[in-house]
Amino acid sequence: MSLRICAVVVTFNRQQALLHCLHHLRQQSRPVDRIIIVDNASTDGTQQALQQAGWLDDDNTHYIKLFNNTGGAGGFYRGIQAAMSQPVDAIWLMDDDGYAPEHCLEQLLEQYQHFDFYGPLVVNEAEQLSFPIRLKGEHQPLRHRKDALERASDGVLHDVLIPFNGVLIKGPLVQQIGLPRPEFFIWGDDIEYRLRAQAAGARIGTLSEVNFYHPYQGGIGQTMLFGRLHFNDGRSRLKIYCQSRNGFANARRYFGWRAALAFVVKQLWFYSLTRPNPKHLTLVLRGLFDSWRGNFSRHTHYIGR
Repeated sequence: MSLRICAVVVTFNRQQALLHCLHHLRQQSRPVDRIIIVDNASTDGTQQALQQAGWLDDDNTHYIKLFNNTGGAGGFYRGIQAAMSQPVDAIWLMDDDGYAPEHCLEQLLEQYQHFDFYGPLVVNEAEQLSFPIRLKGEHQPLRHRKDALERASDGVLHDVLIPFNGVLIKGPLVQQIGLPRPEFFIWGDDIEYRLRAQAAGARIGTLSEVNFYHPYQGGIGQTMLFGRLHFNDGRSRLKIYCQSRNGFANARRYFGWRAALAFVVKQLWFYSLTRPNPKHLTLVLRGLFDSWRGNFSRHTHYIGR
């Protein structure tokens, strides 16, 4: 089976991390056929660093420099769009600060026939899960690789996925569900894409025995309500605002008004009682209000803050 695999890497002001990511892409035991680098208007010399490292002279590499920072959502929108403009069977998606070990793509492709949108276990080098995973119907999230291995069924966590971190999505699924929502900017855009794929009947899973390395994300999976619930604290003004706005939109669209109301209560509870912070609470209220109105443009006020 000869598959055409295009890797899409989205970057913003992390030239060294990007070069590290690209180095590992080049070292794959099963080479990728094409690499698309989407540069979200970096100002740290990323383009010059890529030129010096020879990436811009590589016939199999396509570099896209955006005029404005469009966030992860806009970057993957543009990258997937570019990947789909040429014949491709699947697209391998990742941020600049993650990297794939040598056999990652080869191992992923061994399960190609069984999934439409799937990926590796995202861990840091201490084998903690970079993004804690909460299984359906359970209160306590998985936080370590060994926990995921124990809970997997035949090496798979079914219907679980951390999108945009080493995941493969098949071209026909992209044709069916479209591109990520660029107006989401960050936080919630990857969840929306997974939910859209699930709604379309896509086969989704995480391969627990395949690793993709990514730094641990602080603030993810914070406990609240005496440990019964967990909350993703964005910590920056931009992330808190976008999480509130995008999360409410996702809950309302995919789970209905009851879930949307529960999302609102959870947001207000965390910043009022669990981690009281009037400024963060104000950001949440603004995000919820803008989501209600369908205004997905005000995040630009918080970029760089």
